[in-house]
Amino acid sequence: MLDQIRAARSRTQSGSVLDFDPLIGAQDHQLTDFRMKPVDKDTWAVRFTNLGQSTVITWELVEESGAPGNFRVGDIHTGTWRLTELLAP
Repeated sequence: MLDQIRAARSRTQSGSVLDFDPLIGAQDHQLTDFRMKPVDKDTWAVRFTNLGQSTVITWELVEESGAPGNFRVGDIHTGTWRLTELLAP
């Protein structure tokens, strides 16, 4: 994921790729009622209220090779966007 962000930044003049934080799907935030629930082994539904709006974001985790039990976020998506697609060339 970091390599995709770096590559996308190199394609822009300002170095800015996204105008929001993909972990929460927003630029401004005041989170309440934060909950994470596993959907399956590697997918989590992240639910919270941000500035009064209920939000659900899906985090797809990838286990690090050579480090059992250590995971990184492989993709993040909602019903309207997917981070890997936003960062695609």
